[in-house]
Amino acid sequence: MSSRIIENILRNQSMQSHNVMKEFDFSKGMLNADHDLNYHESDIINDMPVNVAESSWQKIDTREVSYFYRSYTLDSRKIILYFVNEVLKLSESMQHYPDITIKENIVDIAVYTKDLNDITDVDIEMIKKINDIVEDILHIDF
Repeated sequence: MSSRIIENILRNQSMQSHNVMKEFDFSKGMLNADHDLNYHESDIINDMPVNVAESSWQKIDTREVSYFYRSYTLDSRKIILYFVNEVLKLSESMQHYPDITIKENIVDIAVYTKDLNDITDVDIEMIKKINDIVEDILHIDF
């Protein structure tokens, strides 16, 4: 687990100390917490704070540019702010800036090296780190 996610989890736990950590057992279709409640796997997946429109990054090739693209549907403004802020922090630390478009609760990201209008190793590293940010969001109680 990255230090960023541990820091965010600790911050959330201190802000919401009354929350109970819950585990979902997909094999039994049960949510294990203070109470055992029946849930279907699809119910839990649909309740995730981030829904990825595509199952993976798409490589888009046009005459002018090649880039990686992915779209995220986020459940709340708080999650959108967290996600975009984390991507911006990452951009600053890497000195590499993706195109980010926000429309309502959908965040689209395009990653490519603008000097070359093509994909480089830096872009691949960036999308891996963006994937880590998304993974972090799935573990934070907003």
